[in-house]
Amino acid sequence: MTNETTMPWYQHLTADWRDWPRASYFLMGFTIVFEIFLFATGHATIFSMIGAILGVATVNLITARKWLNGLTGLVSAIFIIVPGIIQSNYSDAFMQFVYIVVLDLPVIFSNSWLKNAEVKHFGKNVKLWLKWILLTIVVAVILASIESITKNPFGSGAWFLHSMRPWIDGPAAAIGIIGAVLSVKRYSDQYYWWTIQGLASMTLWINTAMTGHGSDWALAVSYTIYFLNDIIAFASSEWFHAKKH
Repeated sequence: MTNETTMPWYQHLTADWRDWPRASYFLMGFTIVFEIFLFATGHATIFSMIGAILGVATVNLITARKWLNGLTGLVSAIFIIVPGIIQSNYSDAFMQFVYIVVLDLPVIFSNSWLKNAEVKHFGKNVKLWLKWILLTIVVAVILASIESITKNPFGSGAWFLHSMRPWIDGPAAAIGIIGAVLSVKRYSDQYYWWTIQGLASMTLWINTAMTGHGSDWALAVSYTIYFLNDIIAFASSEWFHAKKH
């Protein structure tokens, strides 16, 4: 990986699309075709379509350990934040902002994430498992409770947040946020959080497509693909299997 740590950023724009697991190329191709179909048939907006395509590209780039994941992750997060706010999935929008700060910007401005480092494991450490599970629950309750505030706390009587699905959105975002923190801390157990988060966000965006403003299925499809990518990661990613990475 030493050649990639010294490669000029503009070379990554072409080089980082190579050397992926074969299944990742399949998922990427399927995503592009299906998301364009959804947009063409009125079942996706331009924001959700671009966000979904770049989001799937990002998780594939992460699996392949490519620098470009920081840039695609940043752009996809911006595009996903827009439908998140429109559909009142405020925790999901906040999660995307956390991804930008915690995951994307450090990758863009530093190569340290590519250097060999000890990969940590929870193993049989019950205290570690309880710590991160309880932290996930606490964050989920906080986010869902904030979204449940439906009246302006300043007394004007106007609607404040009026989220339609706080107890789906909040927990899904909490799992993703903690997964991001575990990724930064280099715990291989992050993949358990990503897998559960994929399932939770599938539920969130399928529910949103069925009950939200317009029939926007783009992110429901992309989160389904994220889940499939997590399965690929279990099988092929060095993060989960190797002692060093």
